[in-house]
Amino acid sequence: MSHEELKKMNRVFKRSIKKWGALSIFLGLNLLGFNNCARGFFTTVDGQGDFSSLGMADEAFTCNVNAPPIADNVLRLTGRQYQNTLKTIIAYGLTAADAPNLATFFASNSVSSIISSFPNEGFYGKGNGLVYDTADQRITQSFQNSQFQLAFVAAEFVISDSARMNTFVKNYANSVTCNSLTLANTGAPKACYDDFIKGFGVMVLHRPVETVNNPIDASSSNPAAANDLAFYESIYTDASNGGFDSLITAMIMSPDSLFMNQIKGTLAPSSTTLVKLSNYEVATKLSYYYTNSPPDNILLAAAATSFNGSGNTIADQSNRLFTDSRTRSRFEDFYTQWIRPDAIPPLSSSSNAPSGMDLVAYRTNAIQEMLDLTEFYTFDAPNGKVADIASSPISFAKTADVANIYGVDLWQGKSNDGTIDPSKLVRFPASAPRAGLFTRAGYALS
Repeated sequence: MSHEELKKMNRVFKRSIKKWGALSIFLGLNLLGFNNCARGFFTTVDGQGDFSSLGMADEAFTCNVNAPPIADNVLRLTGRQYQNTLKTIIAYGLTAADAPNLATFFASNSVSSIISSFPNEGFYGKGNGLVYDTADQRITQSFQNSQFQLAFVAAEFVISDSARMNTFVKNYANSVTCNSLTLANTGAPKACYDDFIKGFGVMVLHRPVETVNNPIDASSSNPAAANDLAFYESIYTDASNGGFDSLITAMIMSPDSLFMNQIKGTLAPSSTTLVKLSNYEVATKLSYYYTNSPPDNILLAAAATSFNGSGNTIADQSNRLFTDSRTRSRFEDFYTQWIRPDAIPPLSSSSNAPSGMDLVAYRTNAIQEMLDLTEFYTFDAPNGKVADIASSPISFAKTADVANIYGVDLWQGKSNDGTIDPSKLVRFPASAPRAGLFTRAGYALS
């Protein structure tokens, strides 16, 4: 990165902080950290979860479906979710022909270095209590620095090629105000950059851009900049630091982009404390829950209909997202954190191991068999349940080393079309029964 780019990155960062810093700090400290005791994320001195604020003991709880919801947390995106978000919103504005260039960019040493600088998420508390990455809501300066650096270089990638920048702006503006122009980084007509702010804003802010001043801001010292459009216009037209690269960076770094906000809804009927999420907030939570990525155009369009009409209901969209390939990756990531293969040390030779066994490969294959089990009952088994994961009599061993330990034939895995033939599932013999995840070879590794 050149010296001039570093100076501009610093100026854009300061500009973003001027507008959003106080709100980010409020969200980060007040809603994310200090409120986490409502979900048991804080630990007591003995390292165990403290659920006293919920009126229940640590050991057990009873679900009361009629109880009002507890205070929820405004979650920040994890490093993985943030990276997925950038890849998604940048790819959407490019042509298919430019996709290889985007892949090369994200695989470059400079970008890989930034990605590797994101702090590790998920940690083990005392008593080996695991906090998953999505529940790890620590906000550090290094985390925000990594977010900003990645946003900045992504924006620079967009504008580094004039044809790419023109395509990106016009795809998001989706208007004749830009389509008839050959654009430079700065100096676009107001109608063009306004349309870009609105189009890009829906994707990156996960909601429509506000063009009318909010009542809370109407009496501020600068009411003209008290709505999204006015503020982002001022970013683009800034005499020293303006342009599409600064605009893209600032929008990516907004709280609505970095957090799954829950502050745009309305009071629930007959309540002075409960808030009904806006349709776009529901869409955002659905998308990140299933795919670890931002809402796509189909989901955003369903939110615009208030989830009404055929194919647009929350159930319809949930079913659609559940079949998305990214959802499988999302749940595999969850099960990997749950199983904790990283806590299993490398295997050493043992008199109990078959002669000549590759212990490195065996460790990998045994862990994969457990992940294949969880994937099957989550996505492929009819009416799969958590209980099935804990009691399954089926082997998912695809390699001889694990299958020989079980004394069963190899499972052939999925067909070429991605489906699983129930008739080819391999069951443990009655003479050597095993039941569920906790009797698997991978679970016995130590």
